[in-house]
Amino acid sequence: MNISITTLIIIVTCLVSVLSFNNNVLRERLLLYPHRMANDNSYSRFITSGFVHADFQHLLFNMLSLYMIGEYIEDWFAAAFGSQIPYIGLYFGGLVAASLPDYFQNKTNPMYRALGASGAVSGIIFALIFFEPWDIKLGFFFLPPVIPSVVFGALYLAFSSYMAKNSRDNIGHSAHFWGSVWGFFFTFTTALVLQPALVTAFIQKLTHPHF
Repeated sequence: MNISITTLIIIVTCLVSVLSFNNNVLRERLLLYPHRMANDNSYSRFITSGFVHADFQHLLFNMLSLYMIGEYIEDWFAAAFGSQIPYIGLYFGGLVAASLPDYFQNKTNPMYRALGASGAVSGIIFALIFFEPWDIKLGFFFLPPVIPSVVFGALYLAFSSYMAKNSRDNIGHSAHFWGSVWGFFFTFTTALVLQPALVTAFIQKLTHPHF
């Protein structure tokens, strides 16, 4: 039986997260901790922080989002690029890209810590925009999935940018923003290098909206 990369990521993330809920030593060892990373070069935390979550609700939200969209993106990547490697780069690159701004901003702040896969999951969602900017519909908070993905993406970026600058709700809005940017940029660039016809198709779809 073949297990998809998405399923494997979900299984490992759930296992590690659940173990860390009652194990502060494990959580502290894995989460994003810029002050310590800058002093002991523990840069593996860029990746390991995506496998721990604050609580069951945090874990459920991220893994449900990944489950609903990740398998489609994984299949599209395999069909478009002939390999699973770009999908792996999309997800794990998203963990790093989403955390880099917070890392540089908080290297001298011993109180700052972050955890969760939200940035990488946001990147997966924004890869979807490249393949189907209009036909696939997404929801936003209380709204049902009726918003074309490219419109959803614009709203999501605007909201994340605003909240990153103005909110004090302890949610990683900056990670959401930069993970999203990474997801689209990586997908677009990979297509440009490996399958330029996909870029042409994206532009064609984007410039011919329908609802």
